Amino acid sequence: MFAKTIVGAFAYANFYKVSLFKVTLIPVLMMLGLEVLSDYVTSSSSLSLFNLLATGILQTVMALNICRVVLLGPDAVPTWGRYSLGRSEFKVIKMMFLLGACAGLGALIYSVLLLILETTTAISHLVIVVISALFWAPAVIFGSRLLLVIPAISVDHMMTLTEAWEKTKSKTAYMFGIMIIFMLITIPVAVILPQIGFPSPAISLICYYVGIVSTIALCLAYQLIMRHEQSEAEVPASQE
Repeated sequence: MFAKTIVGAFAYANFYKVSLFKVTLIPVLMMLGLEVLSDYVTSSSSLSLFNLLATGILQTVMALNICRVVLLGPDAVPTWGRYSLGRSEFKVIKMMFLLGACAGLGALIYSVLLLILETTTAISHLVIVVISALFWAPAVIFGSRLLLVIPAISVDHMMTLTEAWEKTKSKTAYMFGIMIIFMLITIPVAVILPQIGFPSPAISLICYYVGIVSTIALCLAYQLIMRHEQSEAEVPASQE
């Protein structure tokens, strides 16, 4: 099931490459523009906040357009994507910023914990790696299960975070695997390529592509979970 989802995501990306290119082109160009702006403009808290908000909105709009193409077909959105902020967009933005705030709080707690350990003990690099894994693995598992709301809301299934958590309770390893495989692709790209002088815009484009494929994988996971739930509901009905 996991392998089928990952392979299927890349297959869908290839099959719908023209439609996906068109609906993601504008958000990707705008996010690249924000990256260039942050490189050439003196950093400030207001600019950082603007970049955070703008990038979050662009990523949300792009993700919903991708989901609609995959789940409903290319004709479900205008040729170059849908950019009006409606009920679906605002609901996802609200949820993503809520999860982002939780992640930020987690990062703060992690930083304080690490600082305390470093100042009070002779902590080794290996111990830091172990602590990091123990701290962040549950957070990634938690987040991977809740992200099911994105494809759901894209097709007007106004799923709540609680509902997403309930629907993925027996699919924890599956959802975690989907998230971690794309993280394992993105992290080396973002960390290693800059060290060998790879152009920053090219690195960003690679990361955006991985993000697009991971969104497709999330759509396929949503389809699988909903079909499984539907088939389970139909079995008792057929036995009556």
